[in-house]
Amino acid sequence: KYVMHEFKYPEVMLVWQNGATVAFQITGTVAGMFAMKPWRLDHFVKWAPYTLLWVVMLVTSLKALPYIAVATTIVFRNLATCVVAIGDYYLFGKRFSGQAKLALATMVLGSFIYSNGDPNYNPVGYMWIGINTVLWANNSLFEKWATITTDQTSVGVSCYQNLPRDKQLPE
Repeated sequence: KYVMHEFKYPEVMLVWQNGATVAFQITGTVAGMFAMKPWRLDHFVKWAPYTLLWVVMLVTSLKALPYIAVATTIVFRNLATCVVAIGDYYLFGKRFSGQAKLALATMVLGSFIYSNGDPNYNPVGYMWIGINTVLWANNSLFEKWATITTDQTSVGVSCYQNLPRDKQLPE
């Protein structure tokens, strides 16, 4: 929240963060601390939609932060978790216990209660965080599919996720 109020170029922070992540992972792999299979172009192609949408998701989050409370962000992230659970059910055949369904329903109900009484309600902020929530849920489901269908270690997948972002952020 502070960055969006005080720092004029938050995209620079995102580029640095993603670049540093990849640099640490490559260094750790070279040093023998991590394992990574050789990178393949078809993997980058598979992960390209994810990384592009991830950039948009990060930007929408940064756009929302000046307008909403941090608690609102958490409430919307909880809603995204519920959307992912629905996607898990329909796309991956995951089944949930009665307790899990009750917990998800409680999260949705609590989100609506919070939203109706949000003292910091701002329609612009809710629009940005709403878009962010849809993108986050979509990316979570895509990430599950792509991780399952990509022959790469978790460190390699993380590099696929972070490396292209540096080239996709707006100037």
